[in-house]
Amino acid sequence: MEDEGYTQWSNAEVSCLLSLWGDETVQAKLQGCYRNKSLYEDISRDMGKHWFKRSWLQCQRKIKSLKSKYKSVKDHNNNSGNSRATFPFYDQMECILGDRPSCRPPQLLTRPRNEDDNVHTISCRKTIVPATTSPRPGHRFKLFLRSGSPT
Repeated sequence: MEDEGYTQWSNAEVSCLLSLWGDETVQAKLQGCYRNKSLYEDISRDMGKHWFKRSWLQCQRKIKSLKSKYKSVKDHNNNSGNSRATFPFYDQMECILGDRPSCRPPQLLTRPRNEDDNVHTISCRKTIVPATTSPRPGHRFKLFLRSGSPT
């Protein structure tokens, strides 16, 4: 199955993949792991439990593609004057990758001109974003938390 030709992923498959890959336990294991084939084998196996048949390599390649698209859109949106770009799984990717330094633009740190200047803080509110549609009746929905104000 690893060397099969390309087959397009459905939105439900991608949502399932992101739900599994975005799990905190999986992300913690991926942080320090250069060789992560076994993690993607687990993800592939878990996708099978949701009736989606994808190899570990297909899962790994799809995640790589989604990460690349996410970074491209994020970089585009961080350039002043650009219209806002997005893609169907941007919010889910933001929940998973948004706090990582590699996905955040560098921040310019300045100090106030004088002690009377106000210091402003930025806070985030968490809102719930549905991550998956139920692949079959009776399944529960997984939810992701997204930083930002509710829409």
